Amino acid sequence: MEMQEIRSRRDGSSSLKAIATGAAGAATVTLAHEVVRQLVPHPPRMDRLGMAALTRVLHAAGAPVPRGTKLRGYTLLGDLASNALFYAPLAMRGKRPVLRGLALGIAAGIGAVALTPVLGLPRRHRGITLRTQAMTVALYALGGLAAGAMASLLDRPNRARALGRRFASEPELGLGASPGVEPQTGEW
Repeated sequence: MEMQEIRSRRDGSSSLKAIATGAAGAATVTLAHEVVRQLVPHPPRMDRLGMAALTRVLHAAGAPVPRGTKLRGYTLLGDLASNALFYAPLAMRGKRPVLRGLALGIAAGIGAVALTPVLGLPRRHRGITLRTQAMTVALYALGGLAAGAMASLLDRPNRARALGRRFASEPELGLGASPGVEPQTGEW
């Protein structure tokens, strides 16, 4: 029973790490896009692409299509959820989560640029200029970096515990002792 409890705690911890990692990446992409959209002339319009895609899916399903701010809100929620799911696997153990996050983000950005025409989404929202396409890739790469940094940050306690066990198992160092320094005897 005790081993099962430990396993379930570890699995729950992994799920929380994945959720936090995915949320960090998704929030970063979304927030960065909103900032760029407000400040940069002719920004990528990932929001409008999302709204067009959601409208197509709802039409195909025969569901009512919301308008205006409702459509934008649903699209924003969908973007956050899908991006969080996309970046969440970075929480799994592996080397160099920040570098893996960057690679994943670049791949997402290239996919967003390349798949938009294939999906038949409106030409005016596609990011036709090289500058807009580069900004799209950069936004997703930034999300990947944030997700990778979160995964690395959340994995630190595990690395610290492993390092502590290593030092505790080396008698010449002892726990908390520094090489070349005599341990204190407690006498004044």
